[in-house]
Amino acid sequence: MRAQLTADTATVISDVASKTTYIGGLGGFFAWMLSIDILPWAGLFVAFAGLIVNWYYRRQENKRAQEIHELTLKRLREDQ
Repeated sequence: MRAQLTADTATVISDVASKTTYIGGLGGFFAWMLSIDILPWAGLFVAFAGLIVNWYYRRQENKRAQEIHELTLKRLREDQ
């Protein structure tokens, strides 16, 4: 139960980080197009931060999926 909740939380955080990355990137691009000096840097920072958070939680999600896969294989081998 707790592992599933943790996996669901990681998935939600990863999805939010992806959306934050897109919004930050688009905001930075439009600020650059409008020649507003500080906003492109803020958009770039938000996009980069979202990318890092997304990478971290996707990595955690993949690690958990691998652990579940290995446990499933172990159980299947023991049942034979």
